[in-house]
Formats: sequence, structure tokens, C-alpha cells
Amino acid sequence: MQASAMRKSACYLALILAVTSLLVGVLPVHASICEVLDILPNYPAQTGGGQAIEINVNVVLNCSPYYSYDYMVLRVDLMPAGITRIIATEVARAYPYLSSVTVHVLVFAPNLSGSWYLNAVVTVVDLFHNSRIDSINTVPIIIQVKPS
Repeated sequence: MQASAMRKSACYLALILAVTSLLVGVLPVHASICEVLDILPNYPAQTGGGQAIEINVNVVLNCSPYYSYDYMVLRVDLMPAGITRIIATEVARAYPYLSSVTVHVLVFAPNLSGSWYLNAVVTVVDLFHNSRIDSINTVPIIIQVKPS
């Protein structure tokens, strides 16, 4: 009786292992094509209310050399901290290998004085695969706004 129960348990275990090995091959695997290594925003420490300022966001990427980069873009969105509203956006092309891309974003400072908290959201988008997001990163920006 014990030998029969052990054989039955062994059969169940073999069946479970066979099914799981089949499922592992079915699940999609996505590796990042362009890894964001560093994000370096360059912006004025202070500005007057309502003034146009340029925020330069330098993004250091390490992209796989085995991919067509006609379809990879780097998007930078500026958003007020804590709010999911984009106030400015710019797009640049991503390049293969280790590269540094600077995206220039023009934005208008608010008319209220005080600290202006922004987030620069950097997204690498794969246009070839239905605009799939390859990676997304955020870096904070703080600008002092003086009365105009």
C-alpha cells in the first residue's frame, strides 16, 4: 500500500513539473533595450514669475547594439510634483551603445513666488512594438520663483 501511494505521489510530482516547464516557455520575457544610467537636469536656480525658462535634461543611455534605433525615442515630460498633469514635453531619438542625449524643454514659471517643485519624467519608448514603454525614470527639480 505504501509503495502505491509513493508511486502516485511521484506521478503527481512529475506531472506538476512537466506542466510548469511548459508554462515557463509561454510567459513573455521583456528585457530593457535601452537602460537609463543617469539623468542630469540643468536648470536655473531661480527665475521670475511667468518667465519662459529652458530645462535641459541630459540622459545617459546604454542601448543594445542589436536593435533598430529608428523606432526608439526618449521622451521627457515636466510635471508639477504630486500632480499627474504634463505641463511641457519634448522628444528626442535614442541611439545605440552608450550615449548621452540632451533634451531641451521650454516651460513657463508660475506667477506665484516661492519654491516650484517639478518632476522630470524620462521615458524610453519602443515605437516598433506598439509604443511599448521600455523604461521610465523620474528626477526631481526645484526652482525658486521670485515676484515679477
